[in-house]
Amino acid sequence: MRSRLYPDVDPDEINQWFAASESGGTHLVGIAVLVADRGDGRLAGFVEIGSRTYA
Repeated sequence: MRSRLYPDVDPDEINQWFAASESGGTHLVGIAVLVADRGDGRLAGFVEIGSRTYA
C-alpha cells in the first residue's frame, strides 16, 4: 500500500525506512500502523501514527 501511495519512491527506500524503524534509527517515536480490513482478506487502507523527535 505504501508503494501505491508513493509511486515515485523506490521500494528499496521504503524497505530501508522500515528497517531503520526496527533498529531505532527512525525519526518517529512510538509509531503505530492501523489497517482497515474489507472483510474478504483484502485491505482497504492504512494509517500511520507517530511522534517526531523534532518539531
